[in-house]
Parts: sequence; structure tokens; C-alpha cells
Amino acid sequence: MLKNKKILFATWSSKNKNWHAYQMWDSPLRKMFGEVIVFDPQEEIANKGKDQMNQTFLKLLEKEKPDYVFMWIMFEEFYLETLEKMRAICPKTKFIEFTGDDDIKFEDHTFQLFPFFDYFFITQLQYEKWYKKATKKTFFMCGANTHEFKPIKTSKKYDVSFVGTPKSDRAEIMRFLMNNGIKIRVCGAGWEKYPEFNEVYGGKIPTEDFTKLINETRINLCLSKNYFGGPHLLERFFEINACKSFVLTEYCDGYYTHFKENEDIVSFKSKKELLEKVKYYLKNEKEREKIAKKAYNKTIKSFSSELLLKNAFKIIEKDKENTIKKQNFGKILYLKENEIYESLENMKKKVLGYDCICFSSEKYNILPYKDKMQYSALDFFNKSICVADVYNYSSLIGNYSFICSRGVQEYFGDKILNKLVKLPQLMIKKDYFIKNIEQIRNFAKLKSNILNLDNSTFISIPLLISKRKDFVPMQNKDHLYFPLFESELLMLKNNNKITKNTYILKLLLFSALYNREVLKYLMTNTLKKSKNDKMIKCANYLSKLIF
Repeated sequence: MLKNKKILFATWSSKNKNWHAYQMWDSPLRKMFGEVIVFDPQEEIANKGKDQMNQTFLKLLEKEKPDYVFMWIMFEEFYLETLEKMRAICPKTKFIEFTGDDDIKFEDHTFQLFPFFDYFFITQLQYEKWYKKATKKTFFMCGANTHEFKPIKTSKKYDVSFVGTPKSDRAEIMRFLMNNGIKIRVCGAGWEKYPEFNEVYGGKIPTEDFTKLINETRINLCLSKNYFGGPHLLERFFEINACKSFVLTEYCDGYYTHFKENEDIVSFKSKKELLEKVKYYLKNEKEREKIAKKAYNKTIKSFSSELLLKNAFKIIEKDKENTIKKQNFGKILYLKENEIYESLENMKKKVLGYDCICFSSEKYNILPYKDKMQYSALDFFNKSICVADVYNYSSLIGNYSFICSRGVQEYFGDKILNKLVKLPQLMIKKDYFIKNIEQIRNFAKLKSNILNLDNSTFISIPLLISKRKDFVPMQNKDHLYFPLFESELLMLKNNNKITKNTYILKLLLFSALYNREVLKYLMTNTLKKSKNDKMIKCANYLSKLIF
């Protein structure tokens, strides 16, 4: 069916054998399609920078004219203009987006991609109703690449193993097991930051070594929480099952659509329950193997990546309907920030005939998709306020960072969120604006909180550029602070230009003059990773002068 078809596989880290995208889909796609073209935006950005990556991607589309484009957009690596242009370049191509993290970013990220994609491969089925509301077609795509993850004849060397990053409370869980006498093994990026795991840390491992580790382990852990600590359906569960190995899974409702507790899945809800079940199943090998065998049979039969892909493309191939619908947009009024202090009567006259209110400022530049995206979000989610994220900009170094407002709300609460967000980031429905004008005035003066999850929706794609210099990085949480200067430095390093280019000097100068928190971030994060002696000496010297 697809042997005469061409697919462009353009997911983040699609060439990285240690990462999900490659592990899940590379070999199944090659088996199904006549031609698979791989484009890795992460690799392209690291070697050429974000601007060049976007240009290269569009040129590749123009040259290849693929039948399908399969993407997994992580953050804001692709410009919205690029996503708009790809359909103009390839009007007959079907565009597919994988969204595995809807539980943490459906409303503020996935929804914003609806205008650009025909189909969505999803894993968190509780969000399927939202796709249906938007008439978007979805396919469940959480399984295991059974070409890579499979049983291997080997002895059991490890009692308990976990492979993955130490996000959420994973380090705390593994530390708890280790402190209670359980022999553990941990692998994956990030554990090197925790010295207490040095003796049990196996580093980053490629798929073949990962598969071997699963088969060598008596109890494999699937720690399923997302970045915000909520339950999350994870491919790891299916990958361990595909190796006919026992998996002890952190509880998530999504697994129980197809699996039954103590029959082909065993889960835990607390550290205490985890420890009890680890001890029990280490002692009861036959029961452990019986559950693993049943889970294996079900996974092979229904949850192989190849089968899930085949079922999806069988339907997509026959689908002739255009899923991109035209949207109607209301009238939007832009007020200057000081206009909100005019009399209520004047305000009512100004907003007459408009649907939503936004705010202009000399300190902010508005990007092209802001109005459409904010209005669509307000309309779809039936909220009163929409908050858009902002690039932090300097004439010295360009766009250097942005902070995820939704992440701020999740980690730090409404009080910090309301201090961080400024009027130009907002779009407010007219009726709410008039009714709450006094609170909005106080919000502008940092004297009241108007933003919360009940009345506000968020867009975690920057839609404005801020020239303010007082943004403080919040660097202690994942998926919260995005230092764009790190990508620029990495690109320069990979091209042996780090000491030949003026960017690092400009970055340090900017830090010294305007935002010392950026220098702190450089010292504690970026420069430690760089291992560039000249750059570190320069930063240390400047740091001593400043602090």
C-alpha cells in the first residue's frame, strides 16, 4: 500500500538512536514506506542554528514533495511562518503531528498546531474529546517497536532498573529504593547530576543496550509521571512488555483501558506500595514471569508500533477530506497601556463593536500569528483571558530566552504568574474587560491577580518580542525557562567558532549591563557543559568584576 509512497520523518532527534522518536518509528517506517527521508531539527539547529534549520526544511519540502510529513514539534523550533509555508509548498501532502504530552501541553501548545496539521498521533486518550470538538482526526500511537524491543536469552543481573531522565520525583523514588536496601540500576541523561547514584549509573544507552538491560532485569520500573507530577501514559510500559520482561508501573488510568491489574499489569501509587511490591515480586519469580508473559502476548498482538502505524495509514490513505477548516475571527481592539485609566464611559465607547481587547506598548513587538491564535484559544476553550508567551530580546544578542507562563502557574501558582505577565501578553474578552476594569488596572500596577486556570488560557509559543531588560530567568524547573542563547553557543561550538565569534562577548556584556541572572545561568549551566577553557576564563573574570 505504501511501498510507492514517500514520507518525510521530521521529528525532534529523529537521528538519535538513544531517543524515543528513532526507537519507536525509524525501522517500522522504513519497513512500510518505499522511501523514508529523515530530517532532524535538533541536529540541524545544533549545527546550523534555528534560522538555517527552518530554511533547510522548506527547501527539502520543495525538492522532495513527499506524500506524507510526520513531525513531532517539541517547543518553538519551527517558526509558525514555516508551518504555514509547508502546506503552500506541498498542497497535496498529508501532514501528521505526534503529541505525546497532551497532559501537560494540549491547551497551550498542541491546540496552537491545529491549523497546520491534518492528523494527530496521540497517547493521552483523555484528550481525544478535544480533538473531536475541533474535528481533528486522531490515532492512538503509544506502543513498542517490536523490531528493537524483544526477548533476549540472558541471565538476570539486576534486581530493579530504570531508564529515563530524572524528571519529576524520579530521583526521589530511586533514592528511596536504594536507601531501603534495593539493588538498583539507573540509565539515561541527567543522572550524572546526582552523585549518590554514581555507583549504579549506567550512562546514556543506545536501543540495543537498553533492550539488553530490560532483559537482564527482574523488575523494570515505568515511572509515568509527567513534568508537572501528573499521571502520564508512557511508551516505556509497552517496550518492557515487548521484551517479555516484568514491569512495575506507576499508576495511570490510561493503561487500564486495555490491561487488568495483577493479570497483565502491576502498578503502584506510592513509594511505600512500590517498595512492598518490589520485595514481593523479587521473591515470587513464577508469578512475575506469568504476568510478564501475558503482557508480552497482548503487546505483540495489539501494541506494536508497526501495527499502530499500519492501522493509522490504512485509514489516512483512503481519506480524501481536507481537515483544515477556515475559522471566523472577531474584531480585536488594541489599546495603549495608559488608556485603561480613562473613564469607564470613554472605555465603553472605545470597545463598542469589538469582541476582544489587546494592549500595545513601545516595549513589545507583536508577531504575525498572535491575534489569530489568541482569539482561537479564547473561543475554543471558552475562557475570558488568553496569555501569550514572549521572547526576551536585546539589540546586542537578539532573542535570548523565554519563560513559559503556563509552567510558572503550575510550579509557582497564580501570585507569581500575575507578577510575571504584563498587559501586552493578554487578549481579554470585551465583556470581561468592562466588568473587571478596576482589577485590570490594579493588575497593571502589580496590585491584583486576574489570571488563574479558571478564567485564563495560555499559549506556550512566544507571540511577542519584549525589549524589556528586567526578565529574571527561572532556571530551577524543567520546561519553564528556555535559554535560547544555549542553542546559539552550541552551534558556534560545533562549528569551531565559539572564540572567533563575538556572540559570547556580547552575551556576557549584556549580562553585565542589564541582566545578571543570565550570567549566573551561564556560569552554573552552559559554561560547565561547554568545557571551553577560554570561554570559562572570560566568564569567570567578568563574573568577579560584577558580583
